Amino acid sequence: MSSPTLKEELHSLIEQLSDEEAEQILDYINMRLDPDELTEEEVQAVLRAREELERGETVSHEDLKREFGG
Repeated sequence: MSSPTLKEELHSLIEQLSDEEAEQILDYINMRLDPDELTEEEVQAVLRAREELERGETVSHEDLKREFGG
């Protein structure tokens, strides 16, 4: 008996995923196929980050290194 192909292995793993996990994997695959397309959630995150930057709500690289020991 031969071992399963990669696609057969993927099919088996996909069948074990919850709907939420499957959605996350699908989003990841779609992002890899078209990395320039952002989800609505990603667009909102970018807009929030820009607003924080405009308000001066930033942390320097040095502060992050001190805080996380980098």
